[in-house]
Amino acid sequence: MGDALPDDVDEFLASVVQPSDAGAAEVDPLDAFMASVNAELTSAPAPGNRGAERLDLEADERSYPDSGPNLGARTIDAIDEHDEEAAMDDRDIALLPLVDHSGVKYRQFRKNILKVHPDVAKMTAAQVKAARESLGVQVHGLGDVAKPGLSFGHLGLSDRMVEAAASWGFEKPTPIQSQAVPVALSGRDVIGVASTGSGKTASFLWPLILHLQAQPTGPMRAGEGPAALVLAPTRELATQIYIEARKYLKTVNKRLPAHMHFKAAGVFGGMQMYQQSKELAAGVDLVVATPGRLLDHLRKKQAQLTDCTFVVIDEADRLLQMGFEAQARAILSQIRPDRQTLLFSATFKRRVESLARSLLRDPVRIAVGKIGAANEDVIQRVEILNREPDKFAWLQQHLPSFLKLGQVLIFAGTRAACDLLARNLAPTRCGVLHGDKSQAERMEVLQQLKKNLVQVVVATDVAARGLDIGSLHTVINFELARDVDSHVHRIGRVGRQGQEGEGTAITLLSRDLERKTSRALPGILASMRQAKQTIPDEAWDIAGRVAPDELAKVSRGGVGSSGGGSGRSTGSRGGGGGLTRITPVTSGLGSSQESSRMSKRFVASGIKSAEELRSQFRTAFTKSSQTLGDTMGLACSCVTCLDTCLALGFASARPYGNSNKWS
Repeated sequence: MGDALPDDVDEFLASVVQPSDAGAAEVDPLDAFMASVNAELTSAPAPGNRGAERLDLEADERSYPDSGPNLGARTIDAIDEHDEEAAMDDRDIALLPLVDHSGVKYRQFRKNILKVHPDVAKMTAAQVKAARESLGVQVHGLGDVAKPGLSFGHLGLSDRMVEAAASWGFEKPTPIQSQAVPVALSGRDVIGVASTGSGKTASFLWPLILHLQAQPTGPMRAGEGPAALVLAPTRELATQIYIEARKYLKTVNKRLPAHMHFKAAGVFGGMQMYQQSKELAAGVDLVVATPGRLLDHLRKKQAQLTDCTFVVIDEADRLLQMGFEAQARAILSQIRPDRQTLLFSATFKRRVESLARSLLRDPVRIAVGKIGAANEDVIQRVEILNREPDKFAWLQQHLPSFLKLGQVLIFAGTRAACDLLARNLAPTRCGVLHGDKSQAERMEVLQQLKKNLVQVVVATDVAARGLDIGSLHTVINFELARDVDSHVHRIGRVGRQGQEGEGTAITLLSRDLERKTSRALPGILASMRQAKQTIPDEAWDIAGRVAPDELAKVSRGGVGSSGGGSGRSTGSRGGGGGLTRITPVTSGLGSSQESSRMSKRFVASGIKSAEELRSQFRTAFTKSSQTLGDTMGLACSCVTCLDTCLALGFASARPYGNSNKWS
């Protein structure tokens, strides 16, 4: 940390001490957000002047279509999911002085530092579109948006960083890096949405470091800085980002005299505030922080953000979910409004949208794949056992085979469950990560993992966030995640950019699963299906028993389910593709209730000939403008009913199995 910290991470551990104050037809939400931003740009007030705007944090959890498959209920054990030192009430936040930015004379800084490669400059609009399609990247933003770079030489990085990329184990940019890095280097605000393990950290650290190098003031001196700030929701994630940042800065500093070195500081729990305040006072260029600890320093006037020109909010969805919105807004209200801001998130729900709307100006949004989706590079399996106690026997039986492939990460729901699992897995060496562990203990587990001194880590959700260990091969969800976002981040510990081979994530279910701990199950299964994974029929049955209301909010069929069916939203078992329903148009027959009554009459007329049914469906289809398929709620399974399927509103149909039947 700063000059005081050694380069070797092992030595870094020696400076870490225990804290003394541990305390599928919906409108794409990003498309809707970007459209509204474009409409409001001319009248939008400057970021930072909006005050500590508060949100109704529960409003978007009431409706699945608005909030996505975030179906988990908070439990008494939810304290395990929070970074305990970050809890700060509104009275503490209110102690921060209000900043009148109009009265502050800020130093000038450079935003647009992109050096466009000649090959990239020659790309036509058609070639840019084709490149983005090949990457699976969606880009929206006003004005000229930087073109993607398909190689490190095309990204706009410095020659030194391009040379170093190979030594860091990068073969080529990931999709999010290919587009986010050039856009950030061009000086634009960025909303980056991509699955975990997609290389998002480098997507903001590389532009951040080049931003530092490009400033005319050079490195910060005593009493100055930081020039760049990265906010992360948990100390574990902040630690990982901090270690990565120091690695990249070390590469940059190698060719600079000592007095010109760029310095980074970690400001998060688990380390003495006094030591942190000394490093901040000595002058730092980059601070990686959790909101609570940084606010502590700001409140005590041990830190200032006057010189900050580059801000990153990582895992914004989790930051809001963990209740740190007010802290984040308070911190950014202290930073100059014309800063450059990058926001990265695995999902883009209304809470993230509101944060982006108030903190970013004229952003370019970059989305890779399906928003909020699980990483398709991870093979997911569901194992169903008779009783909850059978899970441990299953784990003992299969763990040796998993360990032959690589290290294993096991997720439990509570601290007590983590400790119990680790004890019972002896003599297998296990590390444990949860909220009762000091920062030194957590860091020691991370280093033991990297050095292959432990083969298994048992963790709660937040304690394992930010884990980026190349030798991790298997994730086992011993207990269900409490919501879909947590599940997606769990399995994102494997299948990460730079890891060898495919990762595997196994979710254990029992037939006696209790309702109070399993409301998230339907959403988790839907997330698996969306990632094109195979789901046992019985898993859907269990979901219907323990969380029927939540199951009704997700489509049970479609890609990835085993068994036949239509993929309808009423709970039928879907099968490998099945039928794709046309988006309904609310015209023609009038109300959906009227359409539903007509649909039921058609079902009752099944004794009539197929030709008569076909004729009726054709007529109704014309009148209802494709509404029937959505309100029918049933798929046809008769012998010669292709036309009927089309009339029902399905865009495509294919023979079922090897028969001539259509389904």
